[in-house]
Amino acid sequence: AEVSIENWEYSYRDPVVSHGFFSDLVRQSMAVDLSDLIAPAPKRKRRSVPSFKVESSIVAPVDKSAVLEMVQQLEHNSEIAVSSLQSDEEKKQKALEVAHDEDVSTWIGAIADCFTSTSTRCLPLVELVEQIHSSTTLESDRKMLLVTTWLAVLSGDFELEQREDFY
Repeated sequence: AEVSIENWEYSYRDPVVSHGFFSDLVRQSMAVDLSDLIAPAPKRKRRSVPSFKVESSIVAPVDKSAVLEMVQQLEHNSEIAVSSLQSDEEKKQKALEVAHDEDVSTWIGAIADCFTSTSTRCLPLVELVEQIHSSTTLESDRKMLLVTTWLAVLSGDFELEQREDFY
């Protein structure tokens, strides 16, 4: 039985060949010369450096008194502009008025109310603006509706989803 098993195992073993036995049958590298198939690169034209000719110059010496007169004129113009501007207190008051006009919590509440009343889970930003703000809004206010809605969405606890190129 052992002899039969050894004969059987020996008959199914891979043959042992010398190291260079397949060297004539296997290609290990290949080189192809494609230089005949490539068109030569077109010759580049070198740009010639233009020679500058001084025909007439706009630079000229200026009298010191003319420069001083120009500086005085500029200072006079700036004094007129400064006197026509508002005082610092007026500027501060206007800035505070703008800051108090923005009620972000009201905007966020309007968006939340919109989602609860329509029972939708997602809306494109433009449609959200249309549903929140009425059509009776003044034209000057319409310019800021998209901005205020976007700020409210970012400030609120809303889930954003990006579709295409915008949220």
